[in-house]
Amino acid sequence: MADNDKSVTPELAEIRRRINEIDERLQSLINERAKFAQQVGVAKGELMRAVDYYRPEREAEVLRAVKERNLGPLRDEEMLRLFREIMSACLAQQEPLKVGFLGPEGTFTQTAVYKHFGHSVRALPFHTIDEVFREVAAEYPQIEKWKAEPRISGSCPSKIRRRGPSTTRSTCS
Repeated sequence: MADNDKSVTPELAEIRRRINEIDERLQSLINERAKFAQQVGVAKGELMRAVDYYRPEREAEVLRAVKERNLGPLRDEEMLRLFREIMSACLAQQEPLKVGFLGPEGTFTQTAVYKHFGHSVRALPFHTIDEVFREVAAEYPQIEKWKAEPRISGSCPSKIRRRGPSTTRSTCS
């Protein structure tokens, strides 16, 4: 509805004008953040092509700070969701993150991918864990797979390890 509508009071028109100004500033700041994310990608250099260019500990640090700063009226969950989407879009400026999930598209596992990583990731459906490992091995030959012992809390069929001085990453967590 246009602000020149007779039903719009001057007070409502002023509130809408201020909201529009805030939206402009938010959009400008988000684009500024995306430009810095591009610079992070440049600064990472060769690391950007490595398996671990995505830093979940950095994401967790940012989200903790968002939650600590949040004074409302938006709930923490809403604010975290907004920032997760902003971070997802900014990370995609470096290189879109590919995340595999088990099952066909439209399943709860795909929903979990988008909830955790945001909608700017490239969600890849896989039918088996072995398909996941084949995809990883094809894209990152420095990754190897091996079978692991079952855990007390359940089975852990596979682990992956980066060849070289990196740490082991488990598919069970």
